Amino acid sequence: MAKKKPPKGELRESAEKVWLAGLGAVATAEEEGGKAFKALVKKGQRYQKSLKKPVGDAKKTVEDTVSDVRGRAGKTWKKVESAFDQQVTMALHRLGVPTRKEITDLTQRVETLTRKLEGAPATAKKAAARKKTAKKAVAKKTTAKKKVASTETT
Repeated sequence: MAKKKPPKGELRESAEKVWLAGLGAVATAEEEGGKAFKALVKKGQRYQKSLKKPVGDAKKTVEDTVSDVRGRAGKTWKKVESAFDQQVTMALHRLGVPTRKEITDLTQRVETLTRKLEGAPATAKKAAARKKTAKKAVAKKTTAKKKVASTETT
């Protein structure tokens, strides 16, 4: 059986219809695509609004948890630090190493004694001067008594 070929005019007309149908499809897609895009944007905005509160709540919960964990970690660190300091202090005491407070107290005592000693030489000089004066007075009295005794015997 032989196939029947369509006339050239029909072929041309058919190709033109296919072309126009394609253009129509593009135009429809463009129009509907714009509408679909706008509809998707509106749906996205509504969805975002509906998620805003739960996401905000979750964010706040996470921030509160992080803050709480930081606070507990800080307290724990202080406890560890304090325990470490106590252990080191006890070890130093066992070795006979003085604490800072003990050194400070000792320094203050040395400074007090130094001030007292610096004042002592002046006092010692005055005492020595008094002794000299007293010796001279005694010597004068003794000399005067000797003179009186010698004149009485003559």
